Amino acid sequence: GDRKTLAPAGHVAENNYIHHTGVFYKQGVGVNVMGIGQRVAHNLIHDCPRFAILFSGNDHVIEYNRLRHLCLETADTGGTYCGGRDYLTPRGTVMRYNFITDVLGYGHEKGRYHSPHYAWGIYLDDNSSGVDIYGNIVGRMIRGPIHLHNARDIHVENNIFFDGTLQQIEMNGWTAG
Repeated sequence: GDRKTLAPAGHVAENNYIHHTGVFYKQGVGVNVMGIGQRVAHNLIHDCPRFAILFSGNDHVIEYNRLRHLCLETADTGGTYCGGRDYLTPRGTVMRYNFITDVLGYGHEKGRYHSPHYAWGIYLDDNSSGVDIYGNIVGRMIRGPIHLHNARDIHVENNIFFDGTLQQIEMNGWTAG
C-alpha cells in the first residue's frame, strides 16, 4: 500500500492455523500487519509468547479470528497490539467479530516471576487512534479485555467483555512526572 494516498496493498492472511510461535525469538507474533489496507480473517492463533496479531499502518480489517492462550512469556502485552506513536496510526482500522481469550502475560513483580501478569486482550498503545472495535468477545485476562493507552478517537461498541480480573475496560493516558 501507499501511505501518502492510502492506496491499499490488499494482502490477506486468511484461514491459517498458527501456533507455538516464538521458539527462539520471544517477540515473535502470529501475524504482523504493516502498511495500508491488509486483512487478517478466520485465523486460529494460539500458544504464542507475545501477540497473536501485531498491526501498524492504516485501514486494516481484523475479523473473525480465534485467538487464545497468548502472551505466555512476556508482559505489557495483548492478544492484539498496536503502538501508534503518532495519532495517525492505525486510523481506519476495524477490529470486528474476533473471539479472544486467555491472554496471560508473564513478568517480574515483587522479587519473583509469575503468570498471569500485565496483559490485555486488545491493546491500543501509545497514541493509537481511529480504530473501530465492535462485535468482539474478549475475556479471561489479568488486567482486562481491552486497554486504550493514550489512544484517541477509538469507537468501542457492542462487544462482550468478561472476566477481566481488575476491570473490563482500561483507559488511561500519559502521566506527568
